[in-house]
Amino acid sequence: MFQEKYRSMSKEEIIEQYGQDYDTFFMTLKLIPPGKFSEKFLNGWGIKEITAHIASWNLETIKGNQAVVDGGIPWFFDDEEKINNYNTKEIERKKKATLENNLQEIEITHNRLIKFLEKFPSNLFHQSFGKTWKGQEVTPSLVCSYRHYLHHTQDIIRWLEQE
Repeated sequence: MFQEKYRSMSKEEIIEQYGQDYDTFFMTLKLIPPGKFSEKFLNGWGIKEITAHIASWNLETIKGNQAVVDGGIPWFFDDEEKINNYNTKEIERKKKATLENNLQEIEITHNRLIKFLEKFPSNLFHQSFGKTWKGQEVTPSLVCSYRHYLHHTQDIIRWLEQE
């Protein structure tokens, strides 16, 4: 779910979009009846796993941007199997965490990502550092274009609508 429109959005607009997607994700969580939080509905994942997943990827977005500036390509652009293995490892690592812990971690990692982006030089945000991926120049704005909050908000809404 890389968003092509992010390629033309300013850094400030992307930060604002992250904030809106974040708020919508948390508002959607409030729609879930209390007894349903433990249900698995997304390929064996429930809300606890989704929240752990999002928190992890907030940090990977920071690391991915640093890789681009250093002249590389984020590891997660390489192949789907690496992404699936990472997701599995992170969910397993956070298995004992509570949903409340995961929600707190999302807040912390979201704030870290936003602070990172706010400090990131605007003149470098759409700059190519000499690498391409699937025919696209790899830029920090491309790394930021995957909308995890939106993607998983849509998953939750589809699940709730099936009930």
